[in-house]
Amino acid sequence: MKNIDLKVPADRQSLQAFRPDLALISPRSIAHIKGECTVRQLLPGIFHLVMANQRELAQMFLRFQEYSESPFFRGRIFTLGEYKAWYTRVQGQFSYYEDWAGFNIPSRVFAPFYRKEFKYQTRREKMMLDLFQGVEGRFYVIGTYEGDRPETLKHELAHGLFFTSDAYRDEVRRAMFGVPTTKFSRKLAVGYHPAVFEDEIHAYLLTDASYLLHKRELETTLPVMTKLAEIFARYSGIKPSNLVL
Repeated sequence: MKNIDLKVPADRQSLQAFRPDLALISPRSIAHIKGECTVRQLLPGIFHLVMANQRELAQMFLRFQEYSESPFFRGRIFTLGEYKAWYTRVQGQFSYYEDWAGFNIPSRVFAPFYRKEFKYQTRREKMMLDLFQGVEGRFYVIGTYEGDRPETLKHELAHGLFFTSDAYRDEVRRAMFGVPTTKFSRKLAVGYHPAVFEDEIHAYLLTDASYLLHKRELETTLPVMTKLAEIFARYSGIKPSNLVL
């Protein structure tokens, strides 16, 4: 998720306040990573990894995330140096660790890392691989950092539901039918591969519609946003009143 606004209201809600009943996936995992992060299973097949700060989170996720959805590197094997050089050419500087605040990856992206096709794996990449090695079936990992906006967690959880729940994905697609997405796609093309546009549009309409829409467009899109919020609430257990549209 693009870092929309780093100025967070002082009265923001804790990321964990929505689901106080969440359990750690295993004491072994937490001990293994020496307290550098915590991991909880939010919903079946959706794991939430929380790091202490944005920079450490981005360092851990970068190559996994961009192998999944980069407009240039999706599905390609690349080094961290190659990615930094490309990002600098596109953005004018390497500001990735400040630009991106939330992360989401499907379990299939781990395969080439386990096969060691990705060379020069960092300590944090190895930490991620060790943490989820042995988890069976299709699953999804989302990442946020301590003290970030609650909307970041909602945004990433929406991605998780879109991947893990066929019923959720079908309802979202029906709700978005007829929404003109071409202009959204043009904006998303800077940071996302076309394969994930549909998923990203739904997540941004749920939590950060202003990233895609001008104020004058919000009113006409509000019925779709409201429907998406209702669908998300039913599948996530987070009340619609907690959603920021």
